[in-house]
Amino acid sequence: MNVFEWSAAELAQKIKAGELSAPEAVEAVTAAIDSKDGTYNCYTSLNKEAALQQAETVQSRIDAGEALSPLAGVPIGIKDNICTKGQLTTCASKILTGFKPPYNATVIEKLHAAGMIPLGKLNMDEFAMGSTTENSAFHVTRNPRNTACVPGGSSGGSCCSVYRNTSVSGSVCSVPTVVSSILSLSPFSRWVPTISSTTSRVSVCFSVIRHPVPARRPPADQSARCTAHPPPQTAWGTY
Repeated sequence: MNVFEWSAAELAQKIKAGELSAPEAVEAVTAAIDSKDGTYNCYTSLNKEAALQQAETVQSRIDAGEALSPLAGVPIGIKDNICTKGQLTTCASKILTGFKPPYNATVIEKLHAAGMIPLGKLNMDEFAMGSTTENSAFHVTRNPRNTACVPGGSSGGSCCSVYRNTSVSGSVCSVPTVVSSILSLSPFSRWVPTISSTTSRVSVCFSVIRHPVPARRPPADQSARCTAHPPPQTAWGTY
């Protein structure tokens, strides 16, 4: 069974229908990472054991009939500047070697609530300062269509992992999605807040303009993302 034949939304539907389980989806994606990441260098760290534990929890919620998001059970890669409690978060920098945040970023909490399953951290330009993903302290990520080229940045690991089927979806920004020929949705900061992206604490500028951006290939998956985490309501309507 090739989970990459389906969109993220379709994968979630098949998990809900019992055609495969969330742990099986995680196993399939991590097997693809083991097979391909040596060529493309998308990941800085992989947390398979934690992902499988969370997948079991999500599967139990699905089996119990709990109302979850349209993307429940779907594995996702996380850019390495987004804090994940107790798991390595380095911003692709040796300055943060061994750093494990004591809290989750707001977006990670929302992903957990939606039943999505973070797999590990994706490569980037160090502290997001770059546009090619050549400036990582760990390794250079390759363009998924031509390994002699760059994938864009600072989120090249995210886009390459989506294109090369080592992640069902990833958190990225607009430049690498264009370079790698996939789609991104750029929400405003009230919809997807910066707290606590590590780069949002580097400077006042970053805290204003930087927020997580999801990437995926089919437009329907971006629509499902909006359903999983709808924009806030105000007295003037939906933002």
